[in-house]
Amino acid sequence: MKLVRYREPGSVAQRGFNNWMEDLFSEFFDSSVDRFSGSGIYPKVDIEENEEGYLFKVEVPGVKKENVNVEIDDRVLTISGEKKEIVEEKEKNVFRKETYSGTFSRSFTLPEHVTSDQAEAKYEDGILFLKIPKSKEKIKKKITIK
Repeated sequence: MKLVRYREPGSVAQRGFNNWMEDLFSEFFDSSVDRFSGSGIYPKVDIEENEEGYLFKVEVPGVKKENVNVEIDDRVLTISGEKKEIVEEKEKNVFRKETYSGTFSRSFTLPEHVTSDQAEAKYEDGILFLKIPKSKEKIKKKITIK
């Protein structure tokens, strides 16, 4: 079974074929198939690597800190949560609604050389910062050719 990225009807015609190369490579490098939830919302994530470990920056605007969950289970990092819709009693004529509400979840497989029990998380201005240090035991192994 092949998974195909959902595109809004007419989006190719509106954008034209100017970004076909970008689309081709984004499909190839995008291995986070699990980001497509039933509600269609998912947080955007930047992942950086440095000498000490990995830094995840997760955009969760409008989500309260209490409604965000971070778990690491057998090298699988899962960031999930819920953005609750604010319901107003007034009746309005809404022409367009681009804000979202509902649950979200993203999962990433971590490398073998991380120390997940020393991970740290900080939430600031709608961004979750997650630091996962590399293990001190990461050693290059030289293989002798016989």
